[in-house]
Amino acid sequence: MSFDFSSFSSDELQQVLDNDIFRAMVNAMPIGIAFLKAVRNHDDTVIGFDFTYRNLVADLHPAKTPLANHIAPSHPMFDPLLRVIDTGRSEEFTNDDWDDQLEDSVKQTRYTARKFNDGVVLTSIENTDAKKAEQKISSLNKSLKTKNRELQSLNNELKTFTSIAAFDYKDTLKTLYTNLEYIISHDARNFSNTGRANLRKAQTAIQKMKLLTDDIVAFSNIQVLGNNIVPVDLNTVLADVSKELDEKMHQPEITFEKESLPVVNGYPFLIDLLFFHLLDNALKFRSPDRPCEIKVTYHLTKERNTDHEMHQISFIDNGIGFEQEEADKIFEMFYRIHDKKYKGSGIGLAICKKIMTLHGGTMAVESEPGKGSAFCCFFPVG
Repeated sequence: MSFDFSSFSSDELQQVLDNDIFRAMVNAMPIGIAFLKAVRNHDDTVIGFDFTYRNLVADLHPAKTPLANHIAPSHPMFDPLLRVIDTGRSEEFTNDDWDDQLEDSVKQTRYTARKFNDGVVLTSIENTDAKKAEQKISSLNKSLKTKNRELQSLNNELKTFTSIAAFDYKDTLKTLYTNLEYIISHDARNFSNTGRANLRKAQTAIQKMKLLTDDIVAFSNIQVLGNNIVPVDLNTVLADVSKELDEKMHQPEITFEKESLPVVNGYPFLIDLLFFHLLDNALKFRSPDRPCEIKVTYHLTKERNTDHEMHQISFIDNGIGFEQEEADKIFEMFYRIHDKKYKGSGIGLAICKKIMTLHGGTMAVESEPGKGSAFCCFFPVG
C-alpha cells in the first residue's frame, strides 16, 4: 500500500495525520514513514531537517545511526535529503552508504526520499536477509576461489600427463614394438613355437597400450576451442567420415542409409570425431548372424522438461546391442560391456558424451541385446 501526499498542503496533511483511523493504518504498515521539514537560516539556506511525524516502524528503526528529532548537516542522511529539496528528484539510498561494515545485529535498510512542500517524505524498509545473503555470497566466493585454484592445479597436472603420454610414452611404446619386431624377424628361428607366440602376444599388448594412450590423449585434449564455433553442415561431416571409414563400410553385407541433416553451430573437428566414433562403433559391434544395417536419422524434438527445440541425430544399427540397464555406464571412461575380442579402450563413448556437453547438448542410447542400438545426439537449435 502506498500514499501520494504530494497534493496535500501542510495543513491538510496535519488534518489527515490527526485522524485516529489513518494513524492506526499508517502505524500498522511494515514500512517506515516519516515527514521532515527543512530548517532554513536567515539567507534561506537549509541547515537541517526536523521530523514533523513518523510512524511506529520509523520511530523504532534499528539503523546503526539512530534517527533523532533533527537531521543536522553532520548526519549521513543530510546530503541526500538536501539534494531532494534542491532538485525535486527522489533519492534512494541504504545505511550501507554511510557504513559499509554494518554489525551483524543491524539489518540493512533501504530509504526512499521524495520532496513534499518544503520538506521530504522519507520511507524505509528493512532488507532482513540482505546482510546474511551478502555474507553467504562472500563466503561462497572465497570457497569458489579456493576450488578454482585446486582445479587449475589439477589441470596443470593433467596437461603434464598428457604431454608425457603424447610424446615420451608413445615413443617408448613404438621403440619397444619395433625391437620386438626385429627380434621376431631375425631371431625367431631360434625360438620355440611358444616363444614366438609369446612375442606376438607382447606386440599385441603394446598395440593395445598405444590405442589406449591415443584415446586418453584425445579425451584430455577435448576442450572449448576459443571462439571457433561456426555453422557446421552435418551432411558434409557425415560424408567425410564415411569416406574415412570407406574400407569398413563398403562391403556387400553392409547397408548404410542416411537422412538429410541440419546445420548446427559447433566445432567442426569435434563433431567429425563424434560421428567417427559412432559410425565406427556401429561397424565394430555388428551381429555375426545377419547383414549389417546402419541408419542415420534426423528430426526436431523438445528438450526434456522444457520447451527448447533440439536437433536429434540418431545413429541406429542392428548389431549385438546390450542391456538397457547399462545405458548410463556405457558413457563412463574405460567401461566396457563386451568381451576383449572387440578392440577398443573404453573411452570412445566418453569422448562422444564430452563433445556433446561442449556443444550444450546431450546424448542418450536405447539398446536391446541381439537387436541393436540407437545412439541419439541432441544439439541445441539456433
